[in-house]
Amino acid sequence: IAVPAVASAPTQAEAFEAYSKLWDVYREFEFETDADHSAAVASLISAVVRPAMQLCPMFVFDGTSIAVGKGLCADVMAMTVTGESLAPVQIYHDEDKTQRGVEALLVAGEPFIAFDDLPEGRKVELKFLDRMLTSGAITTRQHYENLPTRAATLAIRSP
Repeated sequence: IAVPAVASAPTQAEAFEAYSKLWDVYREFEFETDADHSAAVASLISAVVRPAMQLCPMFVFDGTSIAVGKGLCADVMAMTVTGESLAPVQIYHDEDKTQRGVEALLVAGEPFIAFDDLPEGRKVELKFLDRMLTSGAITTRQHYENLPTRAATLAIRSP
């Protein structure tokens, strides 16, 4: 990929042109609103700059029915940033089991924590996820040390 040089003080027109290129990454997806489309672009930007940020919101990819492209939309974001598809983590009823899966990805330096099949309409209560998203670290189960979280966090919601 050829990335053009960026001016140290881009004009509004240059910034809009750059944003338009990011918008085009998702042009074939049918979003309900421009705000939904913008959120997908925001997830892409956040994924690129995530290693430099202490905190970053979790993005949720959802749709109105099964097979509308939620997982593919999330995968496009990951492939654009890393060239690789996501390796989703399951959310188990056992929080410790879910946390062990996340810890393994963080220790391995994975750029994404992607929860698959986030249930719609059911509240997911994961204390470690709350801490991870609000403090930038989680306390590991094995060594009880703070593990920084510089991975972009996202979820794919099932209807």
